[in-house]
Amino acid sequence: MYATKEWQEYDHDYEKQIQDIKTKDGKEYVNCWPNAGKWIVLSHKTGLSIPDEDVTHVKLTDDLNID
Repeated sequence: MYATKEWQEYDHDYEKQIQDIKTKDGKEYVNCWPNAGKWIVLSHKTGLSIPDEDVTHVKLTDDLNID
């Protein structure tokens, strides 16, 4: 899948780029990095990760803001 700046349905074939994600429960996470079957939420200070199977939509991050 080629990531764009518009939300698109996630087909579980990811690009190694920082992206925003939406999950099955409707939550959105910004600045996420896909790696080894999970998405690392870079903007979360405690190293939150989201399992790949929980991701429904992706888009390129508009505003890279990592503290």
